[in-house]
Amino acid sequence: MNRDTFIEQLQQNQEKDLEIIKKKNDDYAQGSDPFQNFRMVEDAGLITLEKGIAVRMSDKLQRTFNLLDQEQPQVEDETIADTLSDLRNYANILQVHLQQNKRTKKTSNAEETRTPAKSTTATAATATKSTSTHKTPKNTNKKNSSSATN
Repeated sequence: MNRDTFIEQLQQNQEKDLEIIKKKNDDYAQGSDPFQNFRMVEDAGLITLEKGIAVRMSDKLQRTFNLLDQEQPQVEDETIADTLSDLRNYANILQVHLQQNKRTKKTSNAEETRTPAKSTTATAATATKSTSTHKTPKNTNKKNSSSATN
């Protein structure tokens, strides 16, 4: 195989992967959130979305190892090519998610920077005024703060 054929094959794989990911994303994540199915592990409090994708990648990697050791796979309709495609797609999904989070963080940091801060003198004056006119209730309910950890 020469370099041109190698690059051509990589491009064909990527094009096939994109078609597969479009179809699977329609099946797995209905609505406007392409990460909906991956959020389930996070919503259940198990692990982060990112680690959930990494677990799926590790499953595919383990399947790849097993398929490399077998002459004939037990599940005949999922080839090693299918497994490798899934692995590439999970890696791509994770990369897109991390890129989106990075952009979101940059945007929110930029918005915080653009928001003018109150002057220290005005803030201190407001704080002094509010503490002198505000009375703290005598009976504070300490049960609420300790029961939140139960």
